[in-house]
Amino acid sequence: MAWMEMFPHLTVHHLPLDKSDHRPIKIASMTTFNSRRRKVKRFRFEDFWLSSPKCEDIVRGAWGQLHGEGAEGDVPEKIKRVSAALVRWNREDDTHEWKEDMVRGLFLEFEADMMCNIPLSSMDTNDCLVWHYSKNGAYSMKTGYHFYKGEPSTLTADKIWNKIWKLRIPPKVKTFVWRLCNNAIPTAKGLHTRIEGIDPWCGRCRVEEEDEFHAIWSCRFAKIMWDLVDVEELKYRFRRGKIIDWVGCVLDVVRGDEVGKYFAIAWAIWNQRNIIVHGGTECCPEEVVARTDHIMEAFENAWREGCEHGGVGHGEGRKENVAMERLEVAWTTPTEGVFKVNVDGATFGEHGVGMGAILRDSQGNVVRAACTQLKQSFEVNIVEAKSLILGLHLASHSDVERVQVESDCKQVIDMINNNVIVRSYMEIFVKEILEEANNAAHVLAHIRPMSYSTRIWVEDYPVELDDVIATDICLS
Repeated sequence: MAWMEMFPHLTVHHLPLDKSDHRPIKIASMTTFNSRRRKVKRFRFEDFWLSSPKCEDIVRGAWGQLHGEGAEGDVPEKIKRVSAALVRWNREDDTHEWKEDMVRGLFLEFEADMMCNIPLSSMDTNDCLVWHYSKNGAYSMKTGYHFYKGEPSTLTADKIWNKIWKLRIPPKVKTFVWRLCNNAIPTAKGLHTRIEGIDPWCGRCRVEEEDEFHAIWSCRFAKIMWDLVDVEELKYRFRRGKIIDWVGCVLDVVRGDEVGKYFAIAWAIWNQRNIIVHGGTECCPEEVVARTDHIMEAFENAWREGCEHGGVGHGEGRKENVAMERLEVAWTTPTEGVFKVNVDGATFGEHGVGMGAILRDSQGNVVRAACTQLKQSFEVNIVEAKSLILGLHLASHSDVERVQVESDCKQVIDMINNNVIVRSYMEIFVKEILEEANNAAHVLAHIRPMSYSTRIWVEDYPVELDDVIATDICLS
């Protein structure tokens, strides 16, 4: 009876025995509860309030409102009044604009810029959590698993390639990024899955297995290169995953022309990795980044020049086609294991003649360069032939076995291919090219001032070739 007096709205029922020797008891309520009653919103103190000088005044004013007997000890009531005052102050002070001083005081610069660019709703709505790795912003076990495993959940190589194709970057960089997205570059881990006995670990840091993501982004040698570029926002947004997600993040996060620079840096990091793995000498990271900037600038200049040659009155599409046609007529790197010599001659009337030759490897690196100037005057074909001999001398002094010689003089090339047998320990290929693909040798043949001597640069070249070499590398 005492229990029923305490809970008069409840009834107790003894249910019949079924599968147990204990009789179950059911307690039922005779009162209908309103399950849709409004939930009371709990008060939450916001840390950013502390950055406002008004906050302390609001707290002090609300805390000291209670007076009279027992007021000093009524702490719960004081807390309640302070909470109400802070909420009221926050609503009255809300202009539906970002409080930039607070935001910039709490977040990094690039984070604050991103936040302040988000338009705020004019409605009095609460913030909510959004899961970045799903289309609808809602978290699911599937997207969480994909994120944990580093697998792409919404991106595909085809979608990314459509974006990359529209970028104005060197074709070789586009091709490299496409190969990245398709796991088609020969990393140690990739070779290990195909060839037994290949070590899958990174040959530079020996810390992790070398997949595409490690080689381009997470290897400590790659990080040294990235530290020279402003990638703080990318580091914050992307910490782990597969390389296809990294490429997608670059396309989403990086703005404007900087996208091409990021991909060019990735291409340069991979080239440096190959040089080290194959026993070459590592270049200074600052030099690699500067060279990459130079390549991108040279490509942009070549593109603009091509568009200008599209002619007045042509549409933008026609101008871009003309630009691409001009870019396709460019110097190309030789195949692996072959060295290429470009030669050219120039006549200066009564001032004599000049010959230029440059030897480069399959990566486009200059092995040797030379120019010779003579006071005598010769016919054009003789000068071109002398420049070819200068190029062969460069190759013979560099201990190379396979050489491809290129010249823009058709008569000399035809004479060699049809009538002359070149006897040498080297395997020599002679090829005719257009003038646009022979700019480096052309500059060497016309170099000033006239010294009437032979000048040779070993693993170096004169400053007059800076732009030409950069353009040849980015277009090859």
